[in-house]
Amino acid sequence: MYRKLQKKNRKAWSSHCCLATSPFPHQAILTKISAENDEGMGDGPYHGMASRALGTLAGTKDTQHRIEDVGFPHYEQVQCIPLFTLVKALGRDHVDLVSLDVEDAEMGVLKGFPWGKITVDVWMVEHRLKDEHWDDNSHADPDFIAW
Repeated sequence: MYRKLQKKNRKAWSSHCCLATSPFPHQAILTKISAENDEGMGDGPYHGMASRALGTLAGTKDTQHRIEDVGFPHYEQVQCIPLFTLVKALGRDHVDLVSLDVEDAEMGVLKGFPWGKITVDVWMVEHRLKDEHWDDNSHADPDFIAW
């Protein structure tokens, strides 16, 4: 997927790395969820979607539930880097747009971001609603909004 993004030749910085859910670098277990097992076989609900894979950091909400619903887990230890560190490595104090889609780890990335040190004009955050909030028909996550 990341190689496809790079081939678009956008005028943007991108990084194929794990974003830290704390203000300091750390290692984490990345759970890649695919439709096929290690032998290339599978019959889950996403079978046949050869290039489709979902990933999540171990310990994020609903991780085990998602693994069981989708398919076969593959685990990998990864180094996670704070978003602030990546932006500063580019020599930037201002960013026009941050698009954040990190499969249930958004709050950790946002809470670890030093808001007074870098200006971001627009944040685009994909945030999956917790299951318990679907029943109230508001489709709003009060924990995310309150933060």
